[in-house]
Amino acid sequence: MDSSKKEKLPLIKECANRAKLSEHQVKHWINNYKSKISGRISARKAKSKLIRKRSGFNMFARESLLKESSDSRCDAFKNLGQQWTEMTDDEKQQYKTRALLCEKDVSSSSNDVKAKKNYK
Repeated sequence: MDSSKKEKLPLIKECANRAKLSEHQVKHWINNYKSKISGRISARKAKSKLIRKRSGFNMFARESLLKESSDSRCDAFKNLGQQWTEMTDDEKQQYKTRALLCEKDVSSSSNDVKAKKNYK
């Protein structure tokens, strides 16, 4: 059986009785079988992950969070923000240059995805 149209309703009822399933389940089975044969894909493809540009603060936060363990994430980020503001420009510049180096490692395909997303 390759259709769940009204003219096939008596056959669907008979199949449901023999298989001890509901008519609804049999119709879904038929539709799933049809989609497998025809090659239609009903599931959506996963969206590509957008990779954001890293900043110096991101690099600093990653390092600092790995070093210290805090009970609360909120407190940890408050401390990070305070430490970042107290740092000198030279210390911040080190993290900013690391972020630029990491940015170069990101593939060009992810940059294309980002550009396409911004123009929509």
